[in-house]
Amino acid sequence: MPCAVADKHLKLSSGDFIKVLLCIFADGSPSVDTAYIAEKCGISDETAEEALLYWNSLGIIIINGKEEGRIKEHTEAKNSIPLRSSAEKKMVIRYSPTDLQKLAENSQDIRTMFSSVEKALGRTINSSEQAAFVDIYEYYGFPVASVIMLTQYCSRIGKGTMAYIRSVAKNWNERGITSPKDVEREVIRLEEYHSFENEVKRALGLNSKTTKKQQEYFTQWQEIGISVELIELAGEISIDNTDSHSIRLSYINKILHSWHEAGVKTVQQAQELLHSHKGGSSGGNPENGKSYDIEEFENFIKNYKPKLSANN
Repeated sequence: MPCAVADKHLKLSSGDFIKVLLCIFADGSPSVDTAYIAEKCGISDETAEEALLYWNSLGIIIINGKEEGRIKEHTEAKNSIPLRSSAEKKMVIRYSPTDLQKLAENSQDIRTMFSSVEKALGRTINSSEQAAFVDIYEYYGFPVASVIMLTQYCSRIGKGTMAYIRSVAKNWNERGITSPKDVEREVIRLEEYHSFENEVKRALGLNSKTTKKQQEYFTQWQEIGISVELIELAGEISIDNTDSHSIRLSYINKILHSWHEAGVKTVQQAQELLHSHKGGSSGGNPENGKSYDIEEFENFIKNYKPKLSANN
């Protein structure tokens, strides 16, 4: 029996988990069957499976098989045990509030993680959420720095729920993104992809480097809360109403400011406003496939002057 069990883990480990470990070492077999372990220890198969994963996460044993490479391994691990039967499915180790308190008291990493994710989320996390973060740290093998960056990213995009954080952690783990360097690179990639500017450029088909004038427009639209969907619709109108069938940002800007001042927030509201002009739903242009009159709207836009300051 490794000394680390008594030195580091005895106080924090449940009696059932200790029984499973004793059974494994007493049996002396190079492989274990969870059903056999469960019956011998007088516990459920699920508890036996959780115990194996628990000791694996602490580095006391190493599970070879379907879970290998997905569970955090420690350098002091000495005993490799092939895992068979139903233990190959994913399980989550369940911690009681008392267990979590003891973990935090005995681990600077856990204390730092709890404190930092609370700052990132702007709220106190409950015991269920604490257990989930410990699961990300231990089961999915995320270092504390990676857990913090992951949580900060989810919070910044407005998806700071535990369910979402955990789903992202699972996805990144499966893709091999767990180290702080890899997590940071992935966060930067996602934030660049989902930035307002890049979403607008994709919607309008603008592939070149953003010019100063374009940036001014994008900043105005973001500040007044224009959605990318509305910008895309305005872009379609711009293409339909130019001889060259090209994007005209000055024209789009007028459309968007007119919608903003009219209280338009959705594509449906914008379309209803378009239809309300002369030639609307009954006078659309069948040649361009639109149910609104582009010429009438063009006349409106030509004579429209935004109330908001804009460098057009």
